[in-house]
Amino acid sequence: MKSFPPSVGRSWVVQCSMALVVLLHVPLAWSHSAVNSVHSLAIGDDGSRVMTVLFGLIHQPSGAAPSWVCPSAFGADQGALDRQLRVFKGAFYLVADGQLLKSDDNGCVWTAEKLPAGEVLRIAGGVDTLWALATQQGSHRLFRKKDQVWSTVPLPVGLNVEGIVAGAGALWGSGQAGDGSGTAFVSVDGGKTFALSKLPPIGFDKPRYVPLVSHPTQAAVVFVRATTELGADRLIRSLDGGKTWAIVFTPNPGVDVSSATWLPDAATGTLLVGGAVAGIWRSTDAGETFAKVVGAPRVGCLHTHKCVAYACTDDFAWGAALMASTDGGLTWAHDFCFASLTGAAKCASSCVGKWSEIAENRGIVQAASCGQATKPGPDATSAIDAVINDVDAMGVADVAAGPVVARAKSSGCSVATEPAQRDALLLLLLATSWMLVRRRGAAQ
Repeated sequence: MKSFPPSVGRSWVVQCSMALVVLLHVPLAWSHSAVNSVHSLAIGDDGSRVMTVLFGLIHQPSGAAPSWVCPSAFGADQGALDRQLRVFKGAFYLVADGQLLKSDDNGCVWTAEKLPAGEVLRIAGGVDTLWALATQQGSHRLFRKKDQVWSTVPLPVGLNVEGIVAGAGALWGSGQAGDGSGTAFVSVDGGKTFALSKLPPIGFDKPRYVPLVSHPTQAAVVFVRATTELGADRLIRSLDGGKTWAIVFTPNPGVDVSSATWLPDAATGTLLVGGAVAGIWRSTDAGETFAKVVGAPRVGCLHTHKCVAYACTDDFAWGAALMASTDGGLTWAHDFCFASLTGAAKCASSCVGKWSEIAENRGIVQAASCGQATKPGPDATSAIDAVINDVDAMGVADVAAGPVVARAKSSGCSVATEPAQRDALLLLLLATSWMLVRRRGAAQ
């Protein structure tokens, strides 16, 4: 076998390591992790919460500890749930594998809603109306639930509808017309009539126009996200019910603005927008200006309940899968982490597809008797000795020394992890690679 001089090996390792450093510093490579995060959140009037995660559903009655529900318990296809939850008239609604499910007991028991037809894509909740956007044989259908009855609402003709949002008595939607141009529509009479308007081009081919958020009390105010496969995102706003539109926010290339929520703290309210790449921006003037929130997490969703803002975050990077802000989005604190979850490891393999892979990736250790966590010995080959917490939940790696990998405690989210930890990990990678090359060179 041909051997190479130590200098060649060192050069190759250093080049590969530096390439990895560059790759890992690309924002998209550090985007939000679907495995380690909450996907969506809904909160009832009494404070009860339901959250979706990759491996099932979490429900937390008001004042109680969060617990985990197998996806097979409510008909999901043993995979990730669609990231959509809504509360409507005291009940929780969930889109799962094209079905619309309803729970009247804070997420323990789910029953399928009987819509006229189609596979559900999006849901939007108003004050007295729940809306569902579905697809059937390649065409979009719109359904409305009012007074506990579902009915069909004809959509504007010739539109590829990307989504719907509802608020303040208005239903907004947007998408692409037959010629590829962006089009928005709004109804303020429960779907009896729709007003259409053209959205401005953003300078890129084939953008998707997705309704992002409408104002909770002002029916004429709405934001639409224009996004492309090349990573160009724009926020487009209307203040007059769609009569005029303007591009009001242009983030850097590759930075998404995929989530938004309003806080009812003023006449116009505080608008928070965010994404999986760069974090959260804040506007207190209905989108005239946006300010980056320093230290805010990267987010997969944003949600408001009363005067508290919630962000779906990454449990690995931030030490919590859900964070909360009580000061209008200026600062964020841990709210929920997987280490505080009960029942997650109990017989999960019986109802979660690829459970063994999920357990391995998350450091979950189970004994032969289902649900009993064990403590493995230190890994002699690792530079970091990780100990798996013996909890009746998910075993979470608790680093005893060295760079932080994950430090959520079994008692909850008591220890924060800093996003700067990636730099320490990269330095560790470079140092380890260098030592391995030196050892190889000394042995030759």
